[in-house]
Amino acid sequence: MESSASPSASDSLTRTPYNPHSGRGRKRSNQEPVSKRAMQLRDSQRLHRERKAKYLSDLEESVKKLTEENTKLKLKVAELELKGSLQPLTGHQQLPPVAACSNCSMERLKNSISANQIASLEAQILQLRSTSTSTFSHPSLHQPSNTTDITRIEAFIPADKANEFNNRIAQVEAELVSLPSLKNKYLVSVLKDLVIKNETETDKVKALHQGKEIARVYNRLYSDCSLMDRVRVVEILAEFQDCMKSTHLVCSKKY
Repeated sequence: MESSASPSASDSLTRTPYNPHSGRGRKRSNQEPVSKRAMQLRDSQRLHRERKAKYLSDLEESVKKLTEENTKLKLKVAELELKGSLQPLTGHQQLPPVAACSNCSMERLKNSISANQIASLEAQILQLRSTSTSTFSHPSLHQPSNTTDITRIEAFIPADKANEFNNRIAQVEAELVSLPSLKNKYLVSVLKDLVIKNETETDKVKALHQGKEIARVYNRLYSDCSLMDRVRVVEILAEFQDCMKSTHLVCSKKY
């Protein structure tokens, strides 16, 4: 009897499923433990996200630096273009360094065009004034145009040269007046009158003062135009000076 009961008890024990809440043996969790491979994948993904964020941050910083460098290069190119166009007019002058503000750079460039010329003329005026007793009145920028001044050129140079000069100065006047951004159109007439008087003037002191006024008118014409038209103004005046040198006027001077 006892031998038949014990096998049935052992069978009942083997058929009973394990109960984690029975308190017997090691307790198991309802969740499966994280494997080592899953932990490695999780760390790998985190490192990838960090590297990607750093890469994007570096790209944004590079774009910012390249944009600033591109802006500086554009300013440098504009300044070099102006230097090339101003070379026939101003000679080998030292241009101001490129600045972060384009307006400041253009103002310094504008002042450098006539500063050396005016200083040289003033020195010559003082030297001649100490040895000369002649007196004269300063030409005014608002002095009206005198059409008879052009005919005075013919008394100093041959007729063919006079016609060439008159045609060229009329062409320069028309080109300057046609500039859309030029605010004070009367400066063109003032410049024409000063050039004609200066080229026919025989008194050296008067001629130097007139050359000083011409340099000031150059500066005002330059400052009253936009950036693109300023380049054109310099080109027009440089070509006109080359034409004046080719006519070999009696009182030809460098302004």
